[in-house]
Amino acid sequence: MQYCTVSDVEGYYLNKVFRCDDYLKNAEIISFIIQDAAVIDSVLLTKYSLPITNQSDLLILKMINEKMVVGTIDDILREKTEDGKFNRQRDTRKEALDWLKKIQKGEMILNSAEKKSALVFNKLDGDGNEVEKRFKDKNIEPNNEVLDRERRTIIRVT
Repeated sequence: MQYCTVSDVEGYYLNKVFRCDDYLKNAEIISFIIQDAAVIDSVLLTKYSLPITNQSDLLILKMINEKMVVGTIDDILREKTEDGKFNRQRDTRKEALDWLKKIQKGEMILNSAEKKSALVFNKLDGDGNEVEKRFKDKNIEPNNEVLDRERRTIIRVT
C-alpha cells in the first residue's frame, strides 16, 4: 500500500525548480514511495494488523512515507557548501525512521489498528490464594482460555 503520492512529495520542493517529471522521473519517485511503504508495512506488522483504516493514522503514515522519500531525493540532489561539504539542511528520512521506531516501541500508538494480543493472568488460584504472575505460552491465540493445572486456575488470553 502506498501512503503518499508524487504530488505530495513535490510539495516539499515548492521553493525549488525541481519537479518530479523533470530531473527525476515520476516512475522513480513512485518506486521510492513503494519501497518505503514496504518498509513502513514491515514495521507496522510487528505491532498491528494491516490494513490501517483510521484517517488520522493514515495521515501519520502519509507523513512518514513522504519524509522517507523526500530524504532519499535530498540525498540525490544535495549540494556542496563553499567548504566542499555536503549541505544538510534537513534530514527528513531520519525523522521518519524515528517516528517508525516510536511506533514499534509503543511510544506512538495508532488509533484504529487492531493490536496484537497480550496475556492476562489470574492473580488467585482455585482456592483463592494469591499467586505470582507467570509467563505460560506467548503463542496462544487471542480469545482463548488455558488451564494451568499446577495452579488450578484458568488463564484468559485477551
